[in-house]
Amino acid sequence: MQIQHLSFMHHKQAPYFFKNLSFDLEPGKLHALHGKNGMGKTVLLSLLSQKIPSEGIMTGKVIGGEKSILVNQRFDQMIADHFSFEENLKFACMSRFPSPFAGLKKPSFYPDFLKQFHLDVSKPAKKLSGGQRQILALLMALQQRKTILLLDEPTATLDEENAILVFEFLKTLTEQKMTLLVVCHNRELIDHYADGQHLFLEMDSDG
Repeated sequence: MQIQHLSFMHHKQAPYFFKNLSFDLEPGKLHALHGKNGMGKTVLLSLLSQKIPSEGIMTGKVIGGEKSILVNQRFDQMIADHFSFEENLKFACMSRFPSPFAGLKKPSFYPDFLKQFHLDVSKPAKKLSGGQRQILALLMALQQRKTILLLDEPTATLDEENAILVFEFLKTLTEQKMTLLVVCHNRELIDHYADGQHLFLEMDSDG
């Protein structure tokens, strides 16, 4: 993904929310997006995933945005609690959301892929841990044939054990050549797992 001279304002009379941002996201890496609250991290992720507010004005280029998908902090909304992990994932794999992970449909790969995360795919989603539910939500989102995953605070509501579980899963995704851009305030996790760029967002930045 390439971002070239990206600027954004909420409406015509508003000042620039950020200005002239340029950076590249190397494929197969976990990149980190830093910035204080209110600096526009969530807005930037939305723009990168081609979701522009109705009155918003964006200039510049986002090359590769069509390959990205945004998973926000309310990831639980896409999960049906009374369905199992496997049933939820199968629902996301319906024809309009074909899987980029062809191996997920192969019994020889699908159970092995999830075993390392101590997941019982037959267990109802409501009985999964917070980290396991986040993994389920991420896998459901990835059925849309996207190769760039934008994550807005994926561990915000999780304890340390589940947060580590999620980042171990994210590491596995990069090993499958996925590109990730993650907002996370847990600096220890980011320092340990982010092997790509550390981007620092400042309001009305000159890039």
